[in-house]
Amino acid sequence: MRRVSRRLHCQELPTSKRQQSEILAPLIFADHAAGTDPTCERAGCGLWLEVIGGSYIFFRRPGVDCYTTGQLRRRAAAFVEAVSDGTLAALWAAHVHGLADLPGTVLDDDVDEDTVDYDGVQPAGPPAMPDLQTVARKSAFLAHKGEWRQAFRANTPPSPAAV
Repeated sequence: MRRVSRRLHCQELPTSKRQQSEILAPLIFADHAAGTDPTCERAGCGLWLEVIGGSYIFFRRPGVDCYTTGQLRRRAAAFVEAVSDGTLAALWAAHVHGLADLPGTVLDDDVDEDTVDYDGVQPAGPPAMPDLQTVARKSAFLAHKGEWRQAFRANTPPSPAAV
């Protein structure tokens, strides 16, 4: 999937809620199948279908004009039909055929896994809290100005998601 995703462009959803629900119906079904029991095989298949279906319906090749709402609906219907008929592998192969020949980033197959230094990546951890004196000064200043909530926030470490 990662090999393909670098070479495709994402399509926006239509603005109409009715059209969105029609186009997203197969993906919502797959999401519900994935969320029923995360430990069973059906959940894994549902997650796989959600990812493959989202890519097939909403992603297009470089240089291709944005899909119209009708085209998105036909793609969603073709995806459902391929899943029902058991021809999803052929549909996916036709969708990604020739993407490796397009100019772009290096494919995963071209990267030698033995030479990639995964140990050199620094582990993500909580951001460092400023020193105690800085925190106390900032908190006292904000409390003096009447900003009680911000004064309290100055004493808590920042969220890793906010960095």
